[in-house]
Amino acid sequence: MKTDVLWMKPRVASRALAALLLAAASLGLLLLAFCSALWAEDRGVIATVNGRPITEAEFQQALWESAGARVLVEMIDETIIGAAAAQAGITASPDMVRMRQESLLAQAGGESGLQALLAAAGFTPERLREQVRLGLLLDGIVQDEMAIPEAEVDKYYHDHADRYRRGPQVRGRMILTATQDNAQALYEALQAGGDFAGLAKELSSDPATAPQNGDMGWFERQDYATALSDVAFRLQKGELSKPFEGPDGWYLIKVEDTRPSGSRPLAEVREEIVSTLKFKRLPQAREQWLIGRRKQVQVTVTDPDVRATAERLLQLAPPPGTLP
Repeated sequence: MKTDVLWMKPRVASRALAALLLAAASLGLLLLAFCSALWAEDRGVIATVNGRPITEAEFQQALWESAGARVLVEMIDETIIGAAAAQAGITASPDMVRMRQESLLAQAGGESGLQALLAAAGFTPERLREQVRLGLLLDGIVQDEMAIPEAEVDKYYHDHADRYRRGPQVRGRMILTATQDNAQALYEALQAGGDFAGLAKELSSDPATAPQNGDMGWFERQDYATALSDVAFRLQKGELSKPFEGPDGWYLIKVEDTRPSGSRPLAEVREEIVSTLKFKRLPQAREQWLIGRRKQVQVTVTDPDVRATAERLLQLAPPPGTLP
């Protein structure tokens, strides 16, 4: 089964990893060969400044020296992350990309702030979108591979015990009708032995609970409107309310069970805690993961200046998906 970023475990065998590294290296060499071909062939003057011609070969060389290393590292990152995500069945949907872009927009202080950052870094909106997509894939890979020891989960649960306390709860069912007369007729039918669940499914107009046979689940007082909670928390287990008016019409509530305040058990909140701990570790973990994979890539760059820049970027360039 594939997931959108969360979280299928990747099974990247050593043979697959070797193929990945070879592909990344080949990509770098292909880029170098392409640029070398451009340099070798002078296709003529593309501009003249105060009578001095600028040839296409000169222009291509300047582009390579100024941006070639950065583009090469981005292409290596795309190869590494894309292959690992494909192995794990991890994808980043357009909606996820859009939401992450909105988050970056907020971090930048609005549209004008974001545009200023993009302009200063030479980023186009399309390039930012692709970097965001890769960043989401990287997050999925790293979180999937990240293991949180059970002892840490247990410690976090006890250290944050107040967070997992709950108040008194009720398990109930409801029926919502448009008029008091309808509610009264249903009340009389229930008093005569009618099946609350069946009537709720067939006749309740509440879109959330009617498909569930009126089931409201376990809820605390603040989970529903005051008019509903006040009635539900006055009833005893097995008791049926009289018709009463609420926010959207006339209601009947039957309480099926109650339980006092207490702590949510660890088993109930374990996945929530694991997600919290993974999120806290994510910035450092994603950087460590990518730098580790970059170190395994063998790329030969003949230009010494570009080679030095590329080697530095492979150690220091931030992972994709962050503001430039």
